[in-house]
Amino acid sequence: MKILALISVSAFLILILSAYDDGAPAGYTGAPGENSCLLCHMDFPLNSGSATTSITGISYYAPSQTYALTVSLNPTQALNKNGFELVVLEDAGNSNTGTLHVTDAVNTKIVTGTGKQYLTFTEAGSDLNTWSFEWTAPSTYVGSISFYAAFNDADDGGGPGDDFIYTNSLTVDSTSTIGIDKLLTNLIDFKVFPNPAIYKVQTEYKLNSSEKVEISIIDNQGKNILVLHSETESPGNHTHEFDISEYTPGLYFLLVNVGKERSIYKIIKSTN
Repeated sequence: MKILALISVSAFLILILSAYDDGAPAGYTGAPGENSCLLCHMDFPLNSGSATTSITGISYYAPSQTYALTVSLNPTQALNKNGFELVVLEDAGNSNTGTLHVTDAVNTKIVTGTGKQYLTFTEAGSDLNTWSFEWTAPSTYVGSISFYAAFNDADDGGGPGDDFIYTNSLTVDSTSTIGIDKLLTNLIDFKVFPNPAIYKVQTEYKLNSSEKVEISIIDNQGKNILVLHSETESPGNHTHEFDISEYTPGLYFLLVNVGKERSIYKIIKSTN
């Protein structure tokens, strides 16, 4: 009986491992109420390795708009196979929101489970460390949403041992929240002018204390176009000028990050 039990357990593990070579099972992103890949790959604590991960391609969302996104893992294993799984949830109730789309069927695929849609890797995709996909926002505003992803920096040893597991998340708000400038405790008298502008806009502000300031321009669909300025600045007054002459006329937003705080300012690119 012991030999039979051992054979049964071994066969089960082989089945699980071979299945995981072709993507993660649904529900292992580390999102609220979910496990991560650490449930099977247990040799190291979560996020204990030196690899880096990212979810990029969106800053804000507009209803029914489709966004091109990327998930990336910078692996550290010498002989490695990489994997990931991602889900998109409403922050209000942690339910699935929007629709994930496969744009690279060779290296990624959709899996479903627990009433949710997940994006994961294929067997061919385990040779990559960057995976691209698209996400279409829900048809109505649902408040802030979060992209949750788990990553496996594996050693290609054929088993769950010696693998580093990471989780990451990205939270974005809808463009419906843009329009009221939020008060930043370290930023005083922020001004952007002329507004509307044809060729250039100028920003002026005062910092209470030394802090990193990042200013990005975002289009009216919530897509981050360009980081205009990123620098640690000293206390006092600061002025910057940005060229917008090549942008299509219309509505844009300046996203201003000061340390861990942020604010949004509308700007209009005019034709005359």
